[in-house]
Amino acid sequence: MSIWSSSRSLQLGPIWETHREPAGSWPRFSSGAHIERAEIVTIFIQKNKSVVLTQREYQKRHRNQSTPDKKTIHALSHQFEQYGTTLDSHHSGRPRTARSEENIARVRESAAESPKTSIRRRAQQLNISQRSLRRILKKGLHLFPYKIQLVQKLLPRDHN
Repeated sequence: MSIWSSSRSLQLGPIWETHREPAGSWPRFSSGAHIERAEIVTIFIQKNKSVVLTQREYQKRHRNQSTPDKKTIHALSHQFEQYGTTLDSHHSGRPRTARSEENIARVRESAAESPKTSIRRRAQQLNISQRSLRRILKKGLHLFPYKIQLVQKLLPRDHN
């Protein structure tokens, strides 16, 4: 039997739909990367496409972050000119089947109704593999397994 705790409450919300940067694409940007990318392109255009002036202005605005290099600035500018956006394009590859929004919603409802149901049993009930169910619980719903540990009760005399 497993019990799941949440670092976040079981609130309905598209947590898994937030914009995430693919591994290795733009490593120096924070979670608001699309805003920072747009800012870099804007500065680059305002500074008459000067890489050095763009780097200096970016450093003035973001003192705690490393300055984007020449290659990054040119790549962002080219992407903006070609596609009209600095967001990542849709990546090719095998689409998700088990971690679909429908399955995540089914697992959320199931976990809310009976939180003590084991992974094995819940996987059978929902017709999802155990591994996919664990991924949904951890990555989609931010729930993590834990075991309740019984400890001895501390009494007032124990504090001395």
